[in-house]
Amino acid sequence: GTSSEKIILSNCGMNALFSATEVLVAVQKEFGKTKIIQLGWLYVDTMEIIERKENSHIQINIFDLVQLENWLEINQEKVAVLITEVVSNPLLQCVNLPKLYELCSRFSVKLIVDNTLATPFCVDVLPFCDLVVESLTKFACGNADLLFGAIVVTDTSLVSLVSENVIYNDQNAEIQYYQPIKYTENPITASPTDIVKFVAQTMSSSKIGSMIIHENRK
Repeated sequence: GTSSEKIILSNCGMNALFSATEVLVAVQKEFGKTKIIQLGWLYVDTMEIIERKENSHIQINIFDLVQLENWLEINQEKVAVLITEVVSNPLLQCVNLPKLYELCSRFSVKLIVDNTLATPFCVDVLPFCDLVVESLTKFACGNADLLFGAIVVTDTSLVSLVSENVIYNDQNAEIQYYQPIKYTENPITASPTDIVKFVAQTMSSSKIGSMIIHENRK
């Protein structure tokens, strides 16, 4: 599980991923590490973000961690960040995350996991990565009419750095409505702070559920 203090909201999932990547590369740059690894065939916008980086490496086969290990043995001094998804979109593949995190830790590579499809309802990836990104349009919104992203850090020292890089405006994220899938007569009002708390609670709970975000119509 996690606490709300370790969750940063952004205006969308891709901004969450971009901001997280920029921050971790900046941190690793102090050690001469700037290279980004893409592990797996990922969401198309994610791959475009990685491809725009001049210093990137792609390994499509997420199951061959020996291949990755051999490559890192040679290139570890340059590698800052590895990005992957659990599960991958659209192939629905899942890497051996504990093993991958062990490799990344051994070679001082920061691991970013996009947990959008698996959702924190079903899978707790926090023990096996440095940072989690999610598109709240999926699990937190049953009808895809919410545009929000979330970044969850394991190291609180990253909170201020990430917060400075995300695109997020409190004025554009005023009160919205959410309610469980089992509809109730009166929706519950939820501020961005409420959403952060909800994400934190679900990441520490084994209960599987969902909610729908509704536009505030006065």
